Amino acid sequence: GTSNYQLSVLLLAAGGGRRIGGNKPLTRFGGQTLLERAVEQIRRGTDSNPIVVTGANLEGVLASLERLGCALAHNRDWERGMGSSIATGIRTLAQQTTHCMLALVDQPLIDPKDLRDLLVASRGEPEAIVVSEFGAASGSPAIFPRSCFGALAELTGDVGAKNVVRRHDSVVAVRVPGAAHDVDDLRELEKVEALLEANLRGA
Repeated sequence: GTSNYQLSVLLLAAGGGRRIGGNKPLTRFGGQTLLERAVEQIRRGTDSNPIVVTGANLEGVLASLERLGCALAHNRDWERGMGSSIATGIRTLAQQTTHCMLALVDQPLIDPKDLRDLLVASRGEPEAIVVSEFGAASGSPAIFPRSCFGALAELTGDVGAKNVVRRHDSVVAVRVPGAAHDVDDLRELEKVEALLEANLRGA
């Protein structure tokens, strides 16, 4: 059953973030860095301490991770793209991990409730891949069962986990509107900060 359900969370923070001024994880958003925000949301939503997959700007990110108390998996080949970062992270997972959540450092509108919804779906169908659905698209955060770890560990280059999802028998989609926004450039960052402020005022 799900009694031995063991989640590990990989927070992908390896990219260089050239379009956002060169250091995406340490970009400020709503009074904290994107990295701090993502770690906090993951801890609150999953009760897990994420393993942060690092790449670019290692020194700056390291200091932040020490303060946050997070483990890291460093991807020396981070310039080759996200596939290699996923593979790096998967290879560091503990033996008893049954499920792995992939989360991105640049999705600041994801909140703990979104992550809990994904977890509930995954515990309910532990053999399925659970993906976030936003509009007509789907993607991260996503939870993969152990049966996918081998394929994820073989990813290379700039191909993310989409092909692993495509080949899997059972995929469950959970509505996560905030997943639509990944902050790739400063214009997007400003747009998302405005959305967040509007949400907070409306709440």
